[in-house]
Amino acid sequence: MYLIERGLCKRLLATFLQCLSEWRDDVESEDVQRLGVAFGKAVKLRRVELDYSQEELADKADLARSFVSGVERGVAKASIASVWKLAVALECKPSELWGAAERILKI
Repeated sequence: MYLIERGLCKRLLATFLQCLSEWRDDVESEDVQRLGVAFGKAVKLRRVELDYSQEELADKADLARSFVSGVERGVAKASIASVWKLAVALECKPSELWGAAERILKI
């Protein structure tokens, strides 16, 4: 019974990895670019709501001002850690920033 279960798990994992690979291939660089721009707009909107300059946000998030500028313009890709730091500095949850980005993209 164990060998059958192990074989089934291997097949399920192989199928999952194949689907993941196909999905990744379907995500075009243009879509990723649009998502980065939308996330940057969400960060900027929140920053402006709080009346922070880019410099103030960068200091609060312990990030370089040039990086914050790049994120807001959609040219710099924020890591999970950077998104977290930005959210804390912007007094919100990371999910709120992503939710705003989704609304900007109209997902």
